[in-house]
Amino acid sequence: PEDKEYFYRIINQNGEQLLSIINDIISIATIEAGQEKIRHAKTNVNEMLAMLYEQYKFQGSGKSIMLNFRTLPGQASGVIKTDETKLRQVLTNLIGNALKFTEQGMIEFGCIQQSGMLEFYVQDTGIGIAPEMHRVIFERFRQANDNPKKEYGGNGLGLAISKAYVELLGGRIWLESVPGKGSTFRFTIPHIPAEVIHDKRTIASNPVNVMSGKGRTLLIAEDTYANFQLLDAILKKLGYRIIHVENGIQAVESCRNVPEIDLVLMDMKMPEMDGYVATGIIKEMRPELPVVAVTAYALGGDKDKALKAGCDDYIAKPVKPANVLEILNRLLSPSFNGESSKES
Repeated sequence: PEDKEYFYRIINQNGEQLLSIINDIISIATIEAGQEKIRHAKTNVNEMLAMLYEQYKFQGSGKSIMLNFRTLPGQASGVIKTDETKLRQVLTNLIGNALKFTEQGMIEFGCIQQSGMLEFYVQDTGIGIAPEMHRVIFERFRQANDNPKKEYGGNGLGLAISKAYVELLGGRIWLESVPGKGSTFRFTIPHIPAEVIHDKRTIASNPVNVMSGKGRTLLIAEDTYANFQLLDAILKKLGYRIIHVENGIQAVESCRNVPEIDLVLMDMKMPEMDGYVATGIIKEMRPELPVVAVTAYALGGDKDKALKAGCDDYIAKPVKPANVLEILNRLLSPSFNGESSKES
């Protein structure tokens, strides 16, 4: 059993690395082809930072690292109009790098409000970056690690993608670093306030309580049984009641006949009736019912098409438990009012 678990971790880790390389290459290709588009949506910066903290707080286990985050003061200042997906990707790249290049000490990320802009930062006490690398580090396939005895992994595309996304969002990115003492990456985006719906919930609320699936019913529309098994295994542990259908027609009928359904996970490529058509019909019947597209990250057009069809969010295949739980936590929270990440 120990050997089985060991080899499982190796296979999973190598699979994640391969997927990361593929996704980064596709992102660079779409950026250079001028096909990347900005999709403005109402985005809660403070919630995003809190979710990222929950996502990464255990990834430093095995190292002597303290992870902290800093939010904007007040609820209203943290709700803005921006491309939530690209902002999250930039922060994910920077936090991931900080964890990769830091063995001990502290990592802190957060946001502060400047004149007309929001400035995000990720600070670490890692290996640092030599001054001559501060500019070239943002070029494709460049890495700051010049120690041949230490292999940190990666493909040298994350910072190039981050720079391109930040500039698309209307900001800039830079770093401050001292070799052997650590680095601070900073970037700005325009501060465009969005309308806020006030509630009594606080950002620091315990996500474990929100994520509990007891008393909730999820519909999974997925024609590939192996994909369904993965989602089923993730969600049943949390107490969700699961209903499984294999095509869009069955999904529509289930939503019509089972009012207890709280959320739909919708594969977009299914026989008889695909997820796009099914989502449109479901939203006409039950506009308040959250529908989450489950689609391939590599097919950027699929994501746009799903959001236009009425989906409230999307999960990239292959499915990652952390992504599923973050979306469920947000869409099933009491504050969700049916507005989605597709809002413009």
